[in-house]
Formats: sequence, structure tokens, C-alpha cells
Amino acid sequence: MRDGFPDPPSHLLSSLTIGFNHTIRHLQALSEQSRPVTLRRRPDLPNTTAPALRPLAAIFVVPSAQTTLMQASLPLMAATASRAHPDRKPTQVVMLPRTAGNGLAAAIALPSVSMIGIMHDADQAQGLLDYVKEHVPVTSLPWMDELAAAEYRPAQIKAVQITAPVVVKKRNQSGPYTGAGRKV
Repeated sequence: MRDGFPDPPSHLLSSLTIGFNHTIRHLQALSEQSRPVTLRRRPDLPNTTAPALRPLAAIFVVPSAQTTLMQASLPLMAATASRAHPDRKPTQVVMLPRTAGNGLAAAIALPSVSMIGIMHDADQAQGLLDYVKEHVPVTSLPWMDELAAAEYRPAQIKAVQITAPVVVKKRNQSGPYTGAGRKV
């Protein structure tokens, strides 16, 4: 028991990522697995961590004033992490109202929580995950498909030559005086 809250069951914790840091690190690791070989930092190293990470089905986010900027990249990270397991439905990001934070924290027996990720194989949450799959849109990144192809595309610049007549300005030839009545 911590801070007056009972410890959550271990079988429940094994199917969750709890908190901002834990969830973001999990998404980053999945994103690294899904990166095309041509874009990897070290393409010569084999990808040995692929079977160890389980994909996330959904991420529940309770926004707060301090973390709004940090959470802005979540849809992009979820979409790229989903590419590590193309056989699964992509990870969906569910933004909850701020008032849901207390109930979410109480459900996992913690004093507070800003983000929870649920794995695809979380048996205890299948009803919730089915509801999310049906009602929450999936983030799509069509430009990522083009990036993954990694083919050279030459620049398509259309140059048009335009000629314009040269116009010569006439000088004011009104006499020996110029400007404010001064003699030159």
C-alpha cells in the first residue's frame, strides 16, 4: 500500500504503460523498430528487440496545463509506433476530459496519472478496447508511406522565360532650376 492506495494487481500492470515517461519510451522503442532500414541510425545492426515489445492498442490522455505541449506529438508517435506491428490495428489516442484524471488514477490505485497505455493483449480491457476501436478515429500519416519508399524524386521545376519591354524614364527638362526653386 502506497500513500493510502492499495497496490494494483500485477496482471493488470503488465498490460499497461503508466505515466508520460513510460508511455513515451514504449512508443519511441516501437517507432525505432518500425523505421525503414535506410533511415536507421545504424542500419548495419540487426533489429533484435522486435519480439520483446508488445504493441499498444490505445493511449488514454488526461490533459493538463503543464503537459499540453509535450502531448502534442502523441498522435505522430502513436502512428509511427503502430508500424512496428502492421498486423495489428494502429494505436489510438483518446483524449479524456481533465475531470477524468481522478477516476482514472483510482482505477489503477494511484494518487494521480496523466497518461495510460493499454496493450493489445490486455484481456481485462477488451470491452474498453472494442469501444475505442469503434468510436475513435485512427491517426493516418500518408506522407510516411512515401518516406518509407525512399526513392529519389527529381525536382520538378517549371521555368518560364518572360520578356518585358524596357521603359526609359524621361527626365524633367524644365530648365536650369530643379527641386525647390534652386539654381543649378
